[in-house]
Amino acid sequence: MPISWMIHHDVLYEHYRNLGLEAFLEYPLTSWARSTAEGHFTRRLAMVWACTRCRLCEERCPHHLPIVERWRTQ
Repeated sequence: MPISWMIHHDVLYEHYRNLGLEAFLEYPLTSWARSTAEGHFTRRLAMVWACTRCRLCEERCPHHLPIVERWRTQ
């Protein structure tokens, strides 16, 4: 699972978090972003739900981030 991307670098998800659902849907995204957003979020959600919460990612994290807790708030 691409943890760094999931938490820090997912631009579409950050727009959604900052704007909220209604504003995100109304936001003038490029045609490319709009056409790929549904598949993007479907894949992202599948990765989050596939997490077994074994916390191995936290053990390996050089910054000691509470990754599993971050999943619960997303």
